[in-house]
Amino acid sequence: MGVQPMDPRIVLACDTSTRLGSVALAESGVVTGEVVFHGTTRDHHSRRVLEEVARLLDRRGRSVRDVGLFVASIGPGAFTGVRTTLATMKGLAWALGRPLAGVCSLHALAWPLFGRGVPVLAALDARKGELYAALYGPDGTSLLEPRVGSAEAVALEASPLCPGEVLGVGEGVLAYRERIQAALGGRFVPAEGPFHAIRASVLAHLGLRADPIPVDRAEPLYLRRPEAEVRGDATA
Repeated sequence: MGVQPMDPRIVLACDTSTRLGSVALAESGVVTGEVVFHGTTRDHHSRRVLEEVARLLDRRGRSVRDVGLFVASIGPGAFTGVRTTLATMKGLAWALGRPLAGVCSLHALAWPLFGRGVPVLAALDARKGELYAALYGPDGTSLLEPRVGSAEAVALEASPLCPGEVLGVGEGVLAYRERIQAALGGRFVPAEGPFHAIRASVLAHLGLRADPIPVDRAEPLYLRRPEAEVRGDATA
């Protein structure tokens, strides 16, 4: 038998923008498999992504050639992790001639909490005492575009847009909870534990609803320059 044609309803999604990475497969709009894994300080998932992709597809009796859409989180997040996901998904999409969709990691983090009737503040730990953060309305409308700043600065920007309760989600919320709480007072409520990780299964859902992007133009969403570039300037 020859190679079976790809199925446009099969979606492969990946996120490694934080220390906790994930890969998911969706078929006809239903998530049929998801793998969650931890990266290391040294490689931040770079050795794991293709291995986990192959394992997930094999469990479903699928080949990467069956995939009709590749979905990548484009950041913000850890520089190496964001590059790892985007380079992997771009490479597969390019090699197989498939479409690619990119999803903001903060949007994917906040999405499961939309519809609760309150704004959602999604935040990742940007290190150096700062957050990568974005604010969304109860229906998912963007209220504050992704930005980087101190917990206090982000909270003060969000405050006038949220007259009532604010639901917080993400590792940044957990890391700087007390500082955000001090700025927003009793209006700030962290989400339940299971929601604080970005899931590739959510990316697959959002990727199906996003417009594909040209593979050669897909770029990471960096909110500040990579540390390696800053060091390079300092030694130039």
